[in-house]
This record gives sequence, C-alpha cells and structure tokens, in this order.
Amino acid sequence: MKATTDSEGVIRFDIENKPGVSNLLSIYSAMSGKSIEQLEKDYEGQGYGTLKKDLVEVTVDALAPIQERFKQIRQTEELVNILKDGAERANAIAEKTIARVRDPRYFREIENLKKDLGIDMIFNPEYRTALEIAKTFRFPSALSLESFANGNANMVEYLIDSDDDAIIGKTVKEIINDLNVKVLFGMVVRSNDVFIPDGDFVIKEGDYIHVIGAESDIIAFSRKLHVYKQSPKSVVVIGGGTVSYYLSEKLISSGIDVKIIEKDEKKCEELSSALPDITVLCGDGTDAEVLDEEGIKDAGACVAITGSDESNVIVSLYALNKGVKKAITIVDEPTVNSMVDKIGLDTIVSPRNVIANYVIRFVRAHKFNESTGMKRLYMLEDGADAIEFMIKDTFKKIGVPLKEMKLKKNVIIGAVIRDGKFLLPTGETTLELGDRVVIVTKKSMVSDLNDIVN
Repeated sequence: MKATTDSEGVIRFDIENKPGVSNLLSIYSAMSGKSIEQLEKDYEGQGYGTLKKDLVEVTVDALAPIQERFKQIRQTEELVNILKDGAERANAIAEKTIARVRDPRYFREIENLKKDLGIDMIFNPEYRTALEIAKTFRFPSALSLESFANGNANMVEYLIDSDDDAIIGKTVKEIINDLNVKVLFGMVVRSNDVFIPDGDFVIKEGDYIHVIGAESDIIAFSRKLHVYKQSPKSVVVIGGGTVSYYLSEKLISSGIDVKIIEKDEKKCEELSSALPDITVLCGDGTDAEVLDEEGIKDAGACVAITGSDESNVIVSLYALNKGVKKAITIVDEPTVNSMVDKIGLDTIVSPRNVIANYVIRFVRAHKFNESTGMKRLYMLEDGADAIEFMIKDTFKKIGVPLKEMKLKKNVIIGAVIRDGKFLLPTGETTLELGDRVVIVTKKSMVSDLNDIVN
C-alpha cells in the first residue's frame, strides 16, 4: 500500500499537516471499527511501516466476506437474474439499450448475454480500443484506417509532406492517371477544414488525404508515394493492462511476436498465465535504459499503453528516435490530444473517441436503417461521415450509370460491394439491388440514399 507520509514519524490524526497518515487512520477505523483515538494510542511510538502493514491485513480481512459473496453470486444464476431485472427496467423506458462489459470472462459470452438480457448492443471499451490499434498494422504506413463492408473496402489516411512531390500541386484526376492506381480520394483534411474532393481538387503539402481501395491497390499506392512499410513481425507493448491483453491476443493470431513490458509484478504473472505465447518482462517501460536493454530499436513497432498520456507520448517519441518504424500512442485527455498532432507522432488512438464514435454510430445508424437501408455509419474527421447503405427497391437510380447521376456537392460514392467483392466506382458503374455502397459526405447531409442525388 502506498501513501504519502511525512518525516516526523508520529502517528496522529492531523488532516491539514499530516493528510497521508490521517487518511490511513480513517481507512483503518472504517475497516476495523476502532476509533481514531484508539488507533493513535495503539500505535504510539511505532512507525508508519507497522501501521501500513497492519492496515493491509485489516483491509484484506474486511473485504474477504464481500469477495466470497461475489464468487458465490458468479457461480449461480443470481447475477444473470439481477442483470435481467435491470435490463427489463431499462427496456421499459428506452427504445434501445446499450451495455458496457469489461470483464473478459463475460465478454466471451457477449452474444448469449445480448439474447438473454434483451440488450441491443454490448461493448467492451478495452476490446474496442485494442481492435482500433490492431487494425493499423494492416497498413503500417497509414496514420489511420477504416474498413467497410466486412473489410472488403478500406479507407486509409496519409500525411502529404515535402517528399511527396509526385502528387503535390496536382489535381486528383492527374494523380490517378500519372500513378496509374485504382484508388479513390474520399476526403482531404487541410488545416481544420474537411473537403470531399472532386477530380479537379488540387493536393497541397500538409494535406491529410484519405484514399479508398482494395488492400492490394492501397499497398500499390503507398509504394508509389514511397511511404510503404511492411507489417511488423514483432511488437513491443508498454503497459500491461486489459487493452494490452486484448491487443496481444489479436496480434498473436496474426502471427506477430509480442513482448509486453509492465512494472506491476502481479499483472506480469496474470499476463504470462493468460497468454503463454507472448514474452512478459517485469520492468519500467518508461525507463530509457529498460527499453534499450530490451532492444527497442529492433522492434517492428511500439505501442504505448501506460496509464499516463504524457508517458505514452514520451515513450513513442523515444521509440521513433531509436528507429522503430511504427509507434502507436494512446492519448485520452482532449487537452493532450489537441497538442500531439504537432510534435511528429505516428498514429494516435484515443479510447475516449473510440467508444464515443462506436456508440454514436449505433444510435445514428439504428435511427435510419430500417427505412433507408443504412447499415453502418463511420464517423471520420469532425465534419465528415462514411455511411454504408444496402441498395433497396426504394432507391430511384437503380441501374443508372454513375456518370449520369447528378450527385450533390460534397458527396462521393467511395465503394460498391457486389456479391462480396469490392468494386472501385467509375462513371460506368451502376448501383444494383442488393449492392452495398459506401458514401463519403459532409456530416449529416445524408440519411437516405436518395439524398445523394439532386
């Protein structure tokens, strides 16, 4: 147990001058039933170490009945019945219900829980964050990635810097023709403005471009931009929390070697037991000497998932400085998030944004999907959405070539999925009944597929 004490060495209650010791005495009193005055007498002439040691034992004894009761509940139907009761009361006043499940043991039964409890969506924040991190390894050279229609189509983000002279100052149409690539420019972010580019849009240095295509075509595009990076064969994860656990599972299943550096011995033991195929090192991953000793410079990628945004930023910058090709940084505080874009970090993931976007997507997509064919909504940058629709017989332009459709400004048809295969839209492409299409548009412009045409 850690508590800030003082150099006086006297155990007495004084909240103003001895807040650390006073806090320990308050906890001890609550756990043991003894008065603070009695505790002061009991520990007169003794040191802080004795008080802390005894407090640990008292706390363990006090919590033991609670832990035992919790174990009993988990081994019976009582917990399920409690959850069902809560779900029924929520369903009575809410059109849709969403539940957060963090425990990996329950999350494995997510579909059964949804069915048994009548919940419309169950999400695990740590698992969703791990998925967001894991998918970036499919395109390591990209800053971000969105996958549509079960992974058949992808949108990746690249920063255009001074080395990308093959496309700076050229229109989208010229770039596609010059590079001879089968991708589509879905969105461009310039400063704080979002653009849905047409063929005459000119790309400038400093733009963040989002291109859509099949996996092989996006790789070909990145090669021609000279930014291609191979998927890493090894990843060092700094921090051994629940996100690290889920992330390691995903990476191992993809054939990537994983090493976790965690300073908490208990967490190290738990991770080693739960994930025998990974390497777990008990040490301080924010210490440069530890990172050097563990060969950070030889890692294919580094993921910083400590409990501190600032530590994550420093670790990622250090890893990049050591030559690591890919660094992924967890940054959750908005104030920190707003600054890190300017300091040269690679890929930044915000758990707060991951969860907010996931819930908002569900709510907005459900609001329209039954009547409009909307299947999924992807929140991109502030001011832009990608929306996946199923073509229904209510769409007025079935069978009409795209070149004959008069699409509204700031709307692009980014992908067509037909019979499970990705089609890059061209002027000759038609939209047929049962197709899935991905629309990229300014936020809130489209709620029905018929909204895309004038």
